[in-house]
Amino acid sequence: MRKPLIVAEGLDTGLLGASGTIGDSDITDFLTSIRLSGSNELRDLITNNTSIDYDVVYVNWDNGTDYLQRNAYVLEEVIKWVNQEKTANGSTTPNVVLGQSMGGVIARYALRDMENRNKPHNTSLYISHDAPPGSTCSFRIALYGSPRGGPVYKYSCWEY
Repeated sequence: MRKPLIVAEGLDTGLLGASGTIGDSDITDFLTSIRLSGSNELRDLITNNTSIDYDVVYVNWDNGTDYLQRNAYVLEEVIKWVNQEKTANGSTTPNVVLGQSMGGVIARYALRDMENRNKPHNTSLYISHDAPPGSTCSFRIALYGSPRGGPVYKYSCWEY
């Protein structure tokens, strides 16, 4: 691992019994939405195995309906593991953390908790995708589609 993008997924309604055991979305759905985004720049950053692409670490909650704080502590452990892996590989590249919906709330909590406890998260960029408050993606665009019903990122929230 040399250039991590840590993705904290949003709420999986499938965890309530309406879908499979991993919920509504997983890493495959995330990468599919990137491929279908229509953005070559986004694909180059995430999936095209270029010199500028990120190593994606997708956090799929074991219990997406658990307390937000408990899942934040899980994310803190993931961040700690990522930092250990980077060190072992000689990388000093800071992390990028992307929180989708509820995952954005969890990511914000985890990063701030680590700061409050003087634990290094080595994160240079936090991206909130449709997470309250202060989403980087408007509600209208977020409702455009879903991994099952169409490309969520057709009108990319990632490009400015």
